[in-house]
Amino acid sequence: MAENANIKLEDLKIGIKLPAPIFDAKNKSLLLLNHGVVLSAQFITKLRERGITSVSIDANFANAIKGRKNSSSSEVATNEQNTNSKTTKKTTEIDQRKKLVLRKPIKVIKPSESKISEVKTRHKANSVVMSSVYEMIKSAFSFSKGQVQSVTLSSLEQMADDMDVFVQQAILTSETGEEHTHALRVSELAMATATIMNVPEEQVKLLGLGCLLSRCGATEAHLELSRSSRKLSMTEMMEIKKSPARAFD
Repeated sequence: MAENANIKLEDLKIGIKLPAPIFDAKNKSLLLLNHGVVLSAQFITKLRERGITSVSIDANFANAIKGRKNSSSSEVATNEQNTNSKTTKKTTEIDQRKKLVLRKPIKVIKPSESKISEVKTRHKANSVVMSSVYEMIKSAFSFSKGQVQSVTLSSLEQMADDMDVFVQQAILTSETGEEHTHALRVSELAMATATIMNVPEEQVKLLGLGCLLSRCGATEAHLELSRSSRKLSMTEMMEIKKSPARAFD
């Protein structure tokens, strides 16, 4: 087993990347810093404030972290002040850049009323389709694949036409509390996000399909419990957790 060496705080080399973890010399089970972490003056000050005067490290690495013999606590404080000064200066520069950015006029292009009306109309039509799909699932445990695909294709067309209006209306559209309206809204926002992230179109379609059908496994009991404000029992939580499996089936 490797031997440990104790080193006083004033003998530690500031700025060194620790080659091994260091522990409290008086309590070698207390890890202070792990290997790979840079030893800062601020950290040494914090150790001193906690009453720690020496650290313990694998003896093979003791010389690597020593190098400040006869250094006083005032030197540590000076180094800490220099670090804080640099941080303050950097923060000030960032704040100044932010102010410059905010001074620039932001050009907002308001979409036409006809465009907004068109997106709303298509969203309403897609909502009717999904309502039919969810009703079919509840009554016959099946649905028309073509109907669901038509909704995802409609979303793709709308995004290609005007992404900003499409996302805006998806956010602003109020849900009716029904599962199909929630699923449609999630699908639209998920597809928009994936498109902006340059996800391949085929995967965007599959993502949209998955979101549209994500709530089809929710039962009336699930819906009632999900709206409850009280803490649910373990049995009730199990009922809610069954929904994804039912949707998959």
